[in-house]
Amino acid sequence: MNKALVWTVVLCCTAAVAGCSAGPKEPADTGSSDSAAGLSKDPVTVKIMMGGLDDNEFQKYIVEPVSKKYPQITVERVGKNSKLPDMVAAGDIPDIVSNYPGPMASNLRDYKLVYNMEPLMKKYKFDTGRFAPEVLETLKIAGGQDYLAGSPLYTNTFALFYNKDIFDKFGVPYPKDGMYWDEVAELGQKLTRMDNGVQIRGSSRKASAGFSSDCPFLSPILR
Repeated sequence: MNKALVWTVVLCCTAAVAGCSAGPKEPADTGSSDSAAGLSKDPVTVKIMMGGLDDNEFQKYIVEPVSKKYPQITVERVGKNSKLPDMVAAGDIPDIVSNYPGPMASNLRDYKLVYNMEPLMKKYKFDTGRFAPEVLETLKIAGGQDYLAGSPLYTNTFALFYNKDIFDKFGVPYPKDGMYWDEVAELGQKLTRMDNGVQIRGSSRKASAGFSSDCPFLSPILR
């Protein structure tokens, strides 16, 4: 498969799932064209090892948008009951993989399948501004490389709830938007105390360590 073809499929995938939202949205046009991408009209099958979407979502957000825009491309989901190392050993390597950046990048690195997507993003004028900058940075850091090896599929969203009455009672300032977990834990320490026989516990570093902002991503394997 040629690089231009694989990259166009990635454009369709990211547009279809509207990366960096709380979940997939309706498909959107990427603005790319067959002539701009230099696509062949010859029929081709693209194999995707997909995590993060069930079969119905895969059909709605991946298969149908790609088929509508590029009828010559058939999208096939592979590896549902297999692991990537086993597929590599069998010579059945998917064209695109999707998973959380940490474990996925580790597997791809082990088999020298990590590919720097940034030159193709620049060449085909792919708008990375549609994604939150911190999400793109997460893909790099968690994947262990200083470039984008894929694009976001969706992100997890967290909210912090707190009792204003308790903060007011102990004279502790409310949490603010954009705080780091360490700052939240420091506020929690100020609230953790025994009050008239009632044990009050604030958020702690140990509790916050259980949260993750990993963003599942799509990564094409170009051969």
